[in-house]
Amino acid sequence: MCINSAAISRTPQFTRGSGLSMADGSTATVGIRLRGVREAGLGGIDLLVPLRRVVCLTGPAGAGPLALAEGVLLGESRRRYLLSLTPFERERIGGIGTQADVDGIDGLPPAQPLPLKDIGDATVASGLHLVSDLTRLVRTRSQVNCVHCSGKCISFHEEDVSRLVEERFGDEPVLVVAPMEIDAEAVLGVIGELERAGFRRIRIDGRVLRLDAVEEVASLTVDGILQVVVDRLSTSGRTRSRVGEAVRTARAIAGGRTLLVGDADQVWVDSRRACVECGRICEEPDWDRLVCGEFGSNSVQLDGSPVAEMMADLRLRDLASLTESRQDGEARRLARAGEICGEMALAQLPVWRLLAELSHGEQLLLGIAAARVTGLTGVLHVVLSPPSALDESCRRLVYDGLRTLVREGASVVVVDSDADSAEWVDDVVTIGSETADVMLAGRGAAFVASEVEQIVVAAPGEGEVPVPAQRVLVPLGTLVVITGPSGSGKSRLVSLLRSGLSGKSSAAVRRVRAPAVGRVVDVTSDGSRRGGLLVELLGAHRALARMFADGPVARENHHGTDHFLLEKSGGRCPACEGQGTIRHELGLVEDVEVTCSVCDGRRFRDEVLTVTAHGVTIAEAYGMTVGEAEVHFGRERSVKEIFSAAVRCGLARRPVDVSSQALDGVERLLARLARHQLGVRRGDLVLVDRPVAGCDPAATACVIKALRRLVTDGASVVVTDAVGSVGVHADAIVALEAPPAA
Repeated sequence: MCINSAAISRTPQFTRGSGLSMADGSTATVGIRLRGVREAGLGGIDLLVPLRRVVCLTGPAGAGPLALAEGVLLGESRRRYLLSLTPFERERIGGIGTQADVDGIDGLPPAQPLPLKDIGDATVASGLHLVSDLTRLVRTRSQVNCVHCSGKCISFHEEDVSRLVEERFGDEPVLVVAPMEIDAEAVLGVIGELERAGFRRIRIDGRVLRLDAVEEVASLTVDGILQVVVDRLSTSGRTRSRVGEAVRTARAIAGGRTLLVGDADQVWVDSRRACVECGRICEEPDWDRLVCGEFGSNSVQLDGSPVAEMMADLRLRDLASLTESRQDGEARRLARAGEICGEMALAQLPVWRLLAELSHGEQLLLGIAAARVTGLTGVLHVVLSPPSALDESCRRLVYDGLRTLVREGASVVVVDSDADSAEWVDDVVTIGSETADVMLAGRGAAFVASEVEQIVVAAPGEGEVPVPAQRVLVPLGTLVVITGPSGSGKSRLVSLLRSGLSGKSSAAVRRVRAPAVGRVVDVTSDGSRRGGLLVELLGAHRALARMFADGPVARENHHGTDHFLLEKSGGRCPACEGQGTIRHELGLVEDVEVTCSVCDGRRFRDEVLTVTAHGVTIAEAYGMTVGEAEVHFGRERSVKEIFSAAVRCGLARRPVDVSSQALDGVERLLARLARHQLGVRRGDLVLVDRPVAGCDPAATACVIKALRRLVTDGASVVVTDAVGSVGVHADAIVALEAPPAA
């Protein structure tokens, strides 16, 4: 029986190549599900944007694909990131922004635009995130020369000094000298302190003299420098530890300066950058300006060429030669960046060219290259600049780069309304004035992945939504399947039935009339408390609690029903609040759950566990599977009926105390269906939205059997079905048509 004048729209089945692989070899669609999107006047649409695909978001003028991409996908991702910051950081940034006008967004990964919108004074290097790597590379590889004697200017660590002594002085004895800068008036005081500290020798004009052998104190300093001999290291006593100790002492009394003197050579090994030949302190170069080519000093050289000139003329193709024979992290990243940019025909770009000076195609290609260089997976890249504005060769490079991002673990959404865009992408999401549709591009097949909640139960009145205009009749006492193409309003009809028959909306009450319906049961929603157990989803927890409370030991100890319920504080473990485990939040890493040490995972207090029923405690009853509980409590009718219904729904192997969050969606639905099978009566209207979405054939069969039992017991069941899995088992079909274009 087909109720409604509209014809049934059958949706072809297909297999998506980039879906998640299942155990049986099938695939599952993954994507961002948006519910009730009203942003940019979209009218409350529901749609699914596939992930791990190159998806084109398109639509006629004014339909809002750009607003959907910017205001919903990018805007909501940015808002969620800001929510992760501290209140102080959010206040400094200026708040979290305005929430997108949607009912809900599920599965939204971190999103970023391609190319970046606010480029300002950004350059090619900063756009590719290469500035810090270039700076570190230049700083470690460059040679700074003294402007006075052209000697090398180096800063030495203690371990570097030990290696230098072995390489430069060989078997020569070495003096470790501390050059102290002092005033002539302070010489006597300093000499006294040095003698008390154990220093006995100084160096004057290349000679080492004892302090007590110097005739005139004035001759101790040369140009205000007193060269104190800290240690004399012979070949036999020149160990690394002794060299390090002598250098530390010299630097401590000479402000970081140290001079090493051999038989025929000397070298300065200061902690600050200084010339090794003349000892003059060299100011640390401004590496940031130097790398950007803004600092024109010729004293800093790389491979014999001034760094300033080399950096000013550096292009992306030169990154490979710049990192030759190096295997450190920044060298590998720079080499990879040069390789990627070469693949995308960007090798000729100057590294320090402003992004604002690049063409539209170059900016887009560079944004794709930057995304590949960072190597982040699970990111949603939103291309706001339409590739259709590019010539064919550049457009091909863009889409090849986008597909590479997808292969490397990202997802891509392209905003482009060009008619030829479908030839270049994997999926097309078309946004119309009233509908949203997703089709598999270039393959001749279509699938429904979105729903438009715009349907009237009765003829619309003045000022009400005029889509659709016809009346919809739903027969009672049957299994009714609402089907139709995307945008026909299947979920809207279920929502209006729920609101109108339960009296939640006066407008819906006026449009829905069903005097024979006594109660509306929405099985789709989960009314259990967050983190509840399967036994609570089934409603068996209260029956078990009453059974244990009726025992003689419980009555003697004044243990009522509440003592055997985890939602009550009377009998549950106070440490874990009946969870059996304690969760520790670690912030930056995944939370850790440990078994509660107070109750040892049994969830209840010790005095409650002294009560038994049918030979087991309440904790042991919770430790059974559904099938075991059905058999064990077979003489308790109220308990057995619940577990028998769960067994019929295919939940026999599930533990009674498994968390509802550990169940998949169809198992939670089956648990709720099993619960409602016991209390269903004639006049009940059971609503289920998309009951078999994502189900395998076995789970689909279990769901359909559970729905048929509800009908057999006298209820009316209304479900939505987009793919026809339930429609073949229906008593009546309400076939809806897509609303007409505005």
